[in-house]
Amino acid sequence: MENDDREPAVTAWRTLDYVDGDLKGRSLLLEVVGPYRDPAVGWVCKYTITVDGEESTTFETRGGDSLQALVLAIQGIVRDLKADYNNLSWCGGPRGEIGLPFFMLLPAGTSSSAAFSTNKLQLDVERAVQEYEQRIREENERFFDGSGSQWRDGPSQ
Repeated sequence: MENDDREPAVTAWRTLDYVDGDLKGRSLLLEVVGPYRDPAVGWVCKYTITVDGEESTTFETRGGDSLQALVLAIQGIVRDLKADYNNLSWCGGPRGEIGLPFFMLLPAGTSSSAAFSTNKLQLDVERAVQEYEQRIREENERFFDGSGSQWRDGPSQ
């Protein structure tokens, strides 16, 4: 892929539906072009967000290689849709589920150093997720041990 000079084309797309809010009933099309190598700037990935085939906005990300350009484009899509997340659905799924991964978006210029470690951040996030899962399990156990206890051992006869 390093020597691929073909004209860029749409390489991935996804349609989301507005299921709530001012745009309810309308659709949103995400299109990703690339990644491709631009001799002037390096690796580029573009993405376009179009609402009902009318309102369209295109963004460009650049990376040190094709994978970084692609990951940055996906991060950009997630960031740009953040305000509408709870109004969107993918493939008839639950409201707020768009089928794209959550990313930790770090401030521009953040780099690994003695003061900031991405490995430490990853461990902190994983620990927080484990604590959240444990809290939810405990809340569910308390609920089913209380007034809903008939469901703990199966429905009452």
